[in-house]
Amino acid sequence: MVKRRTYKLNALPIRKETWMGRLVQRYRKRGKLARLLISGTFVILTVLLLPRNSQSGHDYVVGNIWQEDDLTAPFDFPIQKSAEALQQEKQTILADVHEVFLLSNQAAQHLDELRNYFAELEKIDTEDLASTEDSIKHQISQLLSEQKAQVNATTLLLVKTRYPSLQPLQERALAIANYCYRLAFIDKNPNMIAGHMVSLRRIPSEELLLDKNVAVNPASLQNIVLNNCRDLSPEAVELITLAVRTYVKPNFRYDHNLTQQEQQVALDQISPIAGKIRKGDIIIRRGEMVTSQKDQEIRSLYAVRYMNNGWSHFLSMAFGQFILVILLTVITTVFIRLNRSELHRRLRKMAMLFFTYLFMVALLFAVDGLGGNFLEAFNVNLYYAVPLSMAAILVTVFFDDRVGFLSNILVASLAAVANNNNFEIFFIQFVAGSIAVFNLKFLRKRQQFFLTSGVLLAAYITAYLGYQLYLKGSFTQINYQVLVLLVMNVFFTLATYPVIYIVERIFRIVSDLTYMELLDGDHPLLKDLAVKAPGTYQHSLQVATLAEEAAKKIGANALQVHAAALFHDIGKIFQPEYFTENRGDGPSPHLDLPAEKSAEIIISHVTLGETLARDYKLPEEIIDFIRTHHGYSRVEFFYHKYLKENPDANGSGAVERMFRYPGPLPTTKEQSIVMIADSCEAAARSLDNPTKEALEALVERIVATKINDNQLILASLTFRDVTIIKREIVRILTSIYHSRVKYPDQVTDKRNPITD
Repeated sequence: MVKRRTYKLNALPIRKETWMGRLVQRYRKRGKLARLLISGTFVILTVLLLPRNSQSGHDYVVGNIWQEDDLTAPFDFPIQKSAEALQQEKQTILADVHEVFLLSNQAAQHLDELRNYFAELEKIDTEDLASTEDSIKHQISQLLSEQKAQVNATTLLLVKTRYPSLQPLQERALAIANYCYRLAFIDKNPNMIAGHMVSLRRIPSEELLLDKNVAVNPASLQNIVLNNCRDLSPEAVELITLAVRTYVKPNFRYDHNLTQQEQQVALDQISPIAGKIRKGDIIIRRGEMVTSQKDQEIRSLYAVRYMNNGWSHFLSMAFGQFILVILLTVITTVFIRLNRSELHRRLRKMAMLFFTYLFMVALLFAVDGLGGNFLEAFNVNLYYAVPLSMAAILVTVFFDDRVGFLSNILVASLAAVANNNNFEIFFIQFVAGSIAVFNLKFLRKRQQFFLTSGVLLAAYITAYLGYQLYLKGSFTQINYQVLVLLVMNVFFTLATYPVIYIVERIFRIVSDLTYMELLDGDHPLLKDLAVKAPGTYQHSLQVATLAEEAAKKIGANALQVHAAALFHDIGKIFQPEYFTENRGDGPSPHLDLPAEKSAEIIISHVTLGETLARDYKLPEEIIDFIRTHHGYSRVEFFYHKYLKENPDANGSGAVERMFRYPGPLPTTKEQSIVMIADSCEAAARSLDNPTKEALEALVERIVATKINDNQLILASLTFRDVTIIKREIVRILTSIYHSRVKYPDQVTDKRNPITD
């Protein structure tokens, strides 16, 4: 059993007591709450994510011209230093604070340890060092290992051989130690010390400043030993170096706490105020350049206002953003409902649409904190690097250019609100995103998607340079660093291509790229249809041509229509001989069947096609075309044949239901176009003399029948759409059949056509 999906229906002029009316009433309210939940969630999350750090309440950009009236100070207020100025001043202050080294009182102990070391070495007899007996060697090795400075026995032997008494070496080592302590031996290398001076403290309150390169440090100790021992043998220098490095320790050690205290005292002296503005002073005049100083004065005015108003100001801004987002959401929803009602009815598509918008808002939120630091460091606005065009591209690929264009306006507006009401951001994004939408309106090749990136970059650069040239009137004053961000923007936009596949899997909706894949003639279902039901395959190709051209003329999704038309009759693969286009000149197998059995076979191609499409994992949108291309229409030929054979059954609802397709009705313009094109192409093949007049009459009659039978009531087609569709179908059919006009001497087939 194939599970049939139902649809939410709009209010329609149908009587409630009819079966169609009951169907409409049953599903009329379905989805309203879900759509309200989707849009409401978007509004709430957007308001929470949008930054409320507008610094002035004015629309301006540093480096541009002040476009508003003269700004006058309404009261006295201090000029706050910018974060950049405070950071620079902080770095300057900290560079002047010297690192503190506190005196250690262990110098005398270190000297005693050095004397004891040489005294222990003095006790070792030279003959014992030169002895070859294992017991003496072991004893000497044990004595040397007890010392911190473990000298090699061979080195000690050479030293004692040349210097029978180690007293001169001891005095040289002590002289080096005293020299280090007299200069100040610190425990930190100079390249790790900020500034040129160090603060030496014998007690925390007494300070002596010394050049860090004059003080002794662990790295310079080796050179001091070498400079003071040039007259000694290498073995003696090695022994003294080992002793000094082991026992002579720094007598001034870095004190982190004292250093931090000194830094904090210096930082406390920094004033956040750079000046004062008096009431009535003109902060900035109309036409004046907005410099960094002017920007900080405007920000200072706003900061005082914010402090005075407190939470009321914050809540007012949040409420204002709430109103703006509500208005944008309502406009978007109403536009979609009026122009793309089928999209409005599909909850997954609406969820995907608002999720895309919310994702863009999340990107704006992510760069908001980093953006200020980036602006101060590089004098560029990081918002230029946000790939906002991704939203317009995604929506265009999944839906159409109208919704994509509207989405671009909405996202550009939110970006302007997020970036301090920056109209430049809105303008540049509006221009670039719109051009991307127009370039993707008729997507037919994958290369077109990547070519759009080049067009997008050109649009961004042109819009930015044009706007900047208008404001500043000179190419030399344009900040060309922004162009790097625009290139990054387009590079990030390339991520839209893999994102399309992710969105398809998450929301189970189909993009134009998937429809392009379905147009591949190597699809196994189409190949199977061409082999088993060649007449149906040719019929599907003709319907695809008719439907695509009609869809183009009324602004429907022509790519979707073309792909769907190719697959709409795949159910005929199972019993192709029961359908006229596959039978040729042979006898009809319906001649030996009762009318109701023939109707069952004809109708079953819809449910069989749906099952087959699901087995081959065709997109749900294509399956919808298979289910709706006959709607609830009646198999007229066999219905009237049945009534002729059973006169008493005339007017019976149960009998009529046997000869009606299972539906549902088409709910989109695209599905309705396929329904009309399918019926018109099938009927046109039965005409003996398919002249233009005959085709016009045929198409007119078929469309009128569909309308009178309520098959198009859910499709949101206008009278203009129907007229264009009829005209386009007649034009294409005329071009197809003009060479097939039958002449009097030709034999014609007088069989009764079977409506399939």
